[in-house]
Amino acid sequence: MKLLTYLRLAQIPYKVEHEEPKGKLGLSPWVTLNGEELTDSQIVIERLAQHYGKNFSKRLTEEQRAVAWSFTIMIDEHLCWCLREWRFKVDNGRTLVEGMRHLWYVHLFKYFFVESRKQTLWHQGIGRHTHSWAWSLTNKDLHALSSYLGKKSYLMGEEASEVDCSMFAFLSNIMYNYRRSPYYTTITEDCPNLKAYVKRVKERLWPDWNQCLDQS
Repeated sequence: MKLLTYLRLAQIPYKVEHEEPKGKLGLSPWVTLNGEELTDSQIVIERLAQHYGKNFSKRLTEEQRAVAWSFTIMIDEHLCWCLREWRFKVDNGRTLVEGMRHLWYVHLFKYFFVESRKQTLWHQGIGRHTHSWAWSLTNKDLHALSSYLGKKSYLMGEEASEVDCSMFAFLSNIMYNYRRSPYYTTITEDCPNLKAYVKRVKERLWPDWNQCLDQS
């Protein structure tokens, strides 16, 4: 979602392939750019921004770029793990199966995949804590985003930048794939400006949202 949202923001033509979901480093997403494989959404975005001259953070001040980068790390490396904690430890991977119910084999491998994710959470550290602790951390992240967003259209002002690609990717996941989680309530009731933000970015960059879901 982060990478696709950036591609749409930058208006870079792309084609989604599903035959090889992981790149040479065993990571996803990955892209081929002029025959070169690039892996990891952040690395891909930075390379595409350089290649196509689509660095939306250039217009920010040095201080704003530092803030945007800090929020990007918080979302990608902290909020991300906290959300995974709920998905695999609390919800036991149900949202994953619901999102891919058309793939019959997902049900067969669900147990092994969920257990492997729990092990990853344990090694990362968040999985060693109680869910209430992970919930409190996630709540702080969401309220921090809400407070800084305020009444602005995008996180850094009235124009979107790269940090919005990360922000939209994870908030839209909560809005549409984590509805049983307490984080859905946080966004829809405690931080309504985040809910409005998701709707705003979705309408601008994902007008074909429902068609994409029908094709998945």
